Amino acid sequence: MNKKFIFGIIVAILLLAPLASASILDWLGITGKVTEGKPDLVLGIELPSIINVGDLINLSVHVTNVGSAPVAALFDLNVLASDNVRGKDVTIASGWIGELVAGGFVIKSYPMRILDNTTLLRITVDTINSVDELNETNNELTKTIYVTHAITECTDSDGGKNYYTKGYVYGIDAKGNQYKYEDVCHGEYNPPKTGDLLEYYCEGDNYVSSYYHCPYGCSDGACLKAPPLTLGCTDTDDGKDYYKKGAVYGIDEEGKEYKNEDFCVDDKLMEHYCEFDKPTSEYFSCPEGCENGACIRTCPDITGWRIENGKCVSDSGCDYDASKYVYYASLEECQSHLECVPEWQCKVEPPFCPPSGMQTKICKDVKCDMEPKQEIIGCAVGQCSGCMRDTTCVPYGQRLKVKDISAYCSIDSVLRPQMPEGAECQNDYECLSNECSNGKCISTYSLLQKIWELLKAIFGKGWLWGK
Repeated sequence: MNKKFIFGIIVAILLLAPLASASILDWLGITGKVTEGKPDLVLGIELPSIINVGDLINLSVHVTNVGSAPVAALFDLNVLASDNVRGKDVTIASGWIGELVAGGFVIKSYPMRILDNTTLLRITVDTINSVDELNETNNELTKTIYVTHAITECTDSDGGKNYYTKGYVYGIDAKGNQYKYEDVCHGEYNPPKTGDLLEYYCEGDNYVSSYYHCPYGCSDGACLKAPPLTLGCTDTDDGKDYYKKGAVYGIDEEGKEYKNEDFCVDDKLMEHYCEFDKPTSEYFSCPEGCENGACIRTCPDITGWRIENGKCVSDSGCDYDASKYVYYASLEECQSHLECVPEWQCKVEPPFCPPSGMQTKICKDVKCDMEPKQEIIGCAVGQCSGCMRDTTCVPYGQRLKVKDISAYCSIDSVLRPQMPEGAECQNDYECLSNECSNGKCISTYSLLQKIWELLKAIFGKGWLWGK
């Protein structure tokens, strides 16, 4: 072989050797500069390209002597891992390595199970300084392992898009980091519009957020509810009009709007009406049937007479409301009922509306001895048909002591003091004497006492016994 050719090959090898060594170090991911006079240990690592939670992977750890002198002593190599499952700096592997020539390297393989979305590796070499190195500060390498397909979690404390309850989402994101984000209003997080809410919620195992405009404003991470509405009751047919379909509507005690329409059940009518600004109802048996929420009415064959303002008034044809009056077949029959105008005193049982939603209204005539009457009426479950005193429902008309004052439960659900003799009244229970006659509180005992005193004044104390 040509001597000049051989000499050229040797020179080329000598010139390219440093470049080849640097390329190998770069390929291994090892940084460092070839030095002279002393050894210098540096670290590198290779990992699989696809990593999932639960995988058993192989850690390929490279230790290279980039110095110009060989390593003659034993030195230690340690691999530690930190994650949310293991904890901090748990030893994966630990061992010893012997002599290592200048420019030489050794590869150690260690198996490790991936337990979390994120794992922090810390690899150290020659921690006891058994090797006198040119650079003692490059003996540690840290590496974060992220799983390729992270296991995410998301939980929403208020169950989703709940704009009127402050909530928060929490869980683990795609990088394995734990998170917690609370719903916030404008000013707390600076959403784009005043009164807007930034609502966090879950979609699958990931969290998302969106803005929502609160109609009544936003406070402390939740929309404000509508202001309370005024309670009330309106009847479109102005009371108990059995021959006209109507409805009651308004706002109940919970602030909810309601509307209850009259309706038929066979030949019975469920008539809705207002009582003390509250909705109530009763069943009415239609004499000629019920249709489309109203009783059927035909023209009578006779002239009707009704009592109005203490007089008998004649009606003929169908131009009157038969539901509001009692009609009589003749003038004489009508006049006979004028002799005594009944005074009805009514009570509702039971005082609290039962779960059936039906109560019994019992009325008795305290003036004309007419037959008692009763009817079934609808009611709101739990509602007191009377006056509330502490936790007790006092029925209408019941008398009781309130702070040593004689009182009664009025028909307008108010506890009122009983009235003295001579005061205007409508019912006996309104009077201290428990006697109401011709619209005035009276006392039969007081009247008899006055007569007795008058007789004694005229005839003397012993007039009754002839003394």
